[in-house]
Amino acid sequence: MASLRDIKKEINGLTNEVIFDCFLYLYMHKDKNKIEVTRIMKNTLKTRNGLIYKVNHTDSEDRKKIKKHFSKIKGELVDKMDGYFKKLSEITKETKNSIKK
Repeated sequence: MASLRDIKKEINGLTNEVIFDCFLYLYMHKDKNKIEVTRIMKNTLKTRNGLIYKVNHTDSEDRKKIKKHFSKIKGELVDKMDGYFKKLSEITKETKNSIKK
């Protein structure tokens, strides 16, 4: 089983990727979709804080339950961050299409 430190690094790494991509979008497109992209960033940080809280607060001493707990956390991390990346991708496509017109 991975250490708590490694799990936290994974959470922070994926969170940082989403936030970086949002900042890059805002830098490249200035004021377009600023509210939506900012919302993605806020939700990403809320998710990150929630996942870190879950990592730090396990309810059981049983190794199997702990392993299942961390497996759920990793699954939630991947699902949520993938969703945020998809939302940002959709916004980027909309912006790209509006620029072409």
